Amino acid sequence: MLSTIRHFQKGLLIVITIVIVITMGYFGTNQSGSLSGDAIFSVYGHSYDDKDIRKLKSHFLVARDLGMSEFVRYMFGTERLDDDLVDYMINVEVLREEASRLGIQFGPDDIAAAVPELPVFQRDSGLSRDMMYQYVLGPRGFEATDLSQLMNDYLSFQKLMDLLHAGMDPLQSEVERRYAFQFQRMTASRIDFKREDFTEDVEVTAEEIQSYFTDPDNQDSLMTEEKRKIAYVFLAAPEDTEEMTQEQKATQRKEFNQKVNDLYVAVTDENADFSAVLEKQGYEVKETDYFTGDAPPAELQSEYFLLQSVFKQISTNTGAAEPIRGMAKQGFFVYSLEDVQPSAPMELEEARPKIIEVLKERAQEEKVRTAAADVRAKISEALEAGKTFEAAAKEAGQKVIAMKPFTPEQPPADVEGASRLAGNAARLAPGKVSEPVAMPYGATLIYMREKVLEESLEENIRKEMIRQRLSQNDRYRIFLSWFEQKRKESGAQRRPGYIVRATENR
Repeated sequence: MLSTIRHFQKGLLIVITIVIVITMGYFGTNQSGSLSGDAIFSVYGHSYDDKDIRKLKSHFLVARDLGMSEFVRYMFGTERLDDDLVDYMINVEVLREEASRLGIQFGPDDIAAAVPELPVFQRDSGLSRDMMYQYVLGPRGFEATDLSQLMNDYLSFQKLMDLLHAGMDPLQSEVERRYAFQFQRMTASRIDFKREDFTEDVEVTAEEIQSYFTDPDNQDSLMTEEKRKIAYVFLAAPEDTEEMTQEQKATQRKEFNQKVNDLYVAVTDENADFSAVLEKQGYEVKETDYFTGDAPPAELQSEYFLLQSVFKQISTNTGAAEPIRGMAKQGFFVYSLEDVQPSAPMELEEARPKIIEVLKERAQEEKVRTAAADVRAKISEALEAGKTFEAAAKEAGQKVIAMKPFTPEQPPADVEGASRLAGNAARLAPGKVSEPVAMPYGATLIYMREKVLEESLEENIRKEMIRQRLSQNDRYRIFLSWFEQKRKESGAQRRPGYIVRATENR
């Protein structure tokens, strides 16, 4: 299995890198049970083996690189943080079955018309249709029939969402409510409670330190950071010159990409020595010391994609990884994860400074909350007695800060944590004082003076945007609920412990 996936990955030509941040998710639980023979997973009683897995992995990679981010995200799972592709594969098969049962099918003309409308062609990616076949599909063994199947899946996904959401427009009253909430212009004042003003008399005892150190709930925060060590080379992309024709530029890029791919193939050969292979070809291999994700070597601090790849790898999966596009300069990193120093529990003396800092912050936060709550109680009582906010604040010994009119969409520009302040203010009735609002600098109390929904020439446009956003959210929610049920009905099973990674260096 390992050699099969490694062989498959060697054909991967790195031409474009499209990063999809997969944050959100569903289909969180995977059924596992007895699977016969070489089956990796089964859906609706049909088993899928290693050959199917390789095809479906290519399906994911091509869909990702063609910009089908919505499709990929919802087939992968919208709240997952791992990169295991088996659930994606199961969900694609469930989608195909349900689309077939509903008679959803797209012909050659539909697919031919949809390809130029793919997201990757709608942005300035420099990718033409010919380049798509040469650089994205070909290296992954994707033929015309495979592209047709992917396009049919993609269009079926969109069609199903449209059908499930048909006739379910948001209520106009909800649109009006959201509009008023977002665009009401508020005039308010605030009283700040800064954490730095509550540092006196904050002491931490030895008993508190010991108690925090031995509390099981705190053990995860009292671990040393994992450190990793890599060896790498950087292949700088050749620069285009003014004298070069477009054809010459394209040829130069193609030759460079092939050079990167050939090098990747060489260092991932079975039993290949990463440094020896590169040095034999005349490259100077650089090796880092052990470093954490938060404190990378100075020369790599700007290389977000590289660092993300390094710390995303399974710690036991050392060796050469796929080439990574540079950020600070044009080109690719070819690197090998050389070693990993796993995180470990801190000793008490090592953890002491961190514990003291945490306990002091907790004490300061509590002082801030208590002070703000006490002031709010005094001011609210004075307001009920008929006093003005300024008079009530003065009696409580507090300084009032007047704010320029603002909206949730345009929060105060001079306040740290302005969006949080504006969001809380939007829920506050005129003449009232808010509960203490946690802010980056401590806390604040908001006094709402006035709320006005002003007329705007853009009112109808804004309401239509709100309606579309609500409609889109409903569309996703309805689809997810329906699809989750269909997945359960499919009787999906997967081999326990079997994982397929999109970026796994095998």
